[in-house]
Amino acid sequence: MLIYVEDKRQAFAEAFRVLKPGGRLSLFEPINAFAGSSPPGTFCGHDLSEIEDLAAKVREVWQEQTVRSMLDFDERDLFEIAAESGFATVQLTLDWR
Repeated sequence: MLIYVEDKRQAFAEAFRVLKPGGRLSLFEPINAFAGSSPPGTFCGHDLSEIEDLAAKVREVWQEQTVRSMLDFDERDLFEIAAESGFATVQLTLDWR
C-alpha cells in the first residue's frame, strides 16, 4: 500500500494511532528503488545488452509513467519511519526473487 502513498510518515502515524495497544502492523512492500538505480545495460540485475534498443523504449515509458511515491523509499526508510511513529519492535523478512 505504501508505494501509492506520498506521505509515508503520516500513513505510519495513522496506522499506529488506530491500532489497539499492543496491536501489530504487517506490510508487504516491493522495494522499487532498486529498479531505479540499475547500472546502465541492466535492469534489476539482468543483462539487457542483447535487447538494449527495446530496453531503451521500455525505460523511456517507465520514466514518463512512474509515480514518484513508488521509488522514494527503501527498507531502511520503512524501519526509520516505523520507529519514529512509535512501533516498538520492527522486523524485516527479505524475499529476493
